[in-house]
Amino acid sequence: MKPRHVILMVLAAALVVAFTACSPAGSGGTTPPPSASCAAPAVLPGTISAPTTLQAGCYAPASDVTVDSALTLRPGVTILMSAGSGIYVSASGSLNAVGTSSQPIVVEGNGNHASGFWAGVDFSSASSANELTYVTVKDAGGPSDGDVYVYSGASVSITYSTIENSAGYGVYAQDGALLFPAFSGNKITGNVSGAMWIPAELMSSLDSATDYSGNATDYVEVAGAVQNASSVTWPALNVPYYASGDVTLQSDVVAAPGLMMAFGNNIGLYVGDGVTNAGSLSAVGTSSQPIVFMGHGSTSPGYWADINFDTSSAANELTYVTVKGAGGPSDGDVYVYAFAGATVTNSTINDSAGYGICVQTNGAVTLDSPDSNSYINDPLGDVKLNC
Repeated sequence: MKPRHVILMVLAAALVVAFTACSPAGSGGTTPPPSASCAAPAVLPGTISAPTTLQAGCYAPASDVTVDSALTLRPGVTILMSAGSGIYVSASGSLNAVGTSSQPIVVEGNGNHASGFWAGVDFSSASSANELTYVTVKDAGGPSDGDVYVYSGASVSITYSTIENSAGYGVYAQDGALLFPAFSGNKITGNVSGAMWIPAELMSSLDSATDYSGNATDYVEVAGAVQNASSVTWPALNVPYYASGDVTLQSDVVAAPGLMMAFGNNIGLYVGDGVTNAGSLSAVGTSSQPIVFMGHGSTSPGYWADINFDTSSAANELTYVTVKGAGGPSDGDVYVYAFAGATVTNSTINDSAGYGICVQTNGAVTLDSPDSNSYINDPLGDVKLNC
């Protein structure tokens, strides 16, 4: 877990005098006057302890900025971050940065555009004011980090923004981070570890219009349970989701046509938790936009676990879906537990290390008659009942 930094800067008296009030007397809000030139930027204080607004211009903190109150950035603001420093929005603070297409807000390294030069923008706040719109954040992050980092219990809206050149992910959201209230039209590119790392719970808050491509590894990395909503839809992206840990569905999940999801070694997609009978997977593609579940970086049979149905929901369905490279000696690309069920039609089930579809005693799989599925290179057979 990335530590929060709280470093209080003491400003010289002459600098304090130069500040101008941005709110009525007695409210305590102050802001440095903007500099029109980034060659001589205005200095930001290390702590924002009262509502503060930065007007268009160039600013540079000497070190970390801890936001304990409301910080508003107007269109045209540029903030130049020093080496290793970050912007830390605490639980009591908020950051509202709303630019325009012609006057974006930019937060970047001060004179150095190497990835990872500075720490990033971190949110520990769930304030509804947290927003990045028409904002560019770049040159920050680390291996398990991002240009933008969202802590457990925190949230931020990100729209029409560019997140790039991180030494880690573009956006990293911890387990327990809240759904993005708004997320659309972004470009997340040029990042070393991939576009995003998010808990699987947040997959439904992404959008298909964002460009997640152009990273050193092109995927959105996910893991964990989907359980906090009754029904959600996973959008198809222009890169695959990469499940680096098991994904368990305890909500009803609809996978959009064209969705691609790759799984790490021995990682699986588990529909239900085996206890509550809650959760379903409706993966219905089309002939031109099939849904694909596959191994991450490997086409070897049995590389990943399987799609595992452990609920009796009538919504469980795989239609125009390709499932490949999963299974095991007593398993299949698709596995149906006792008292569970799924419909599988017009799908391609291939390169299992065992069966194509494996169904336990008292489990049920519904197929077309004749079977409309294609089974390729499944060495133990196409469909095995009473596994």
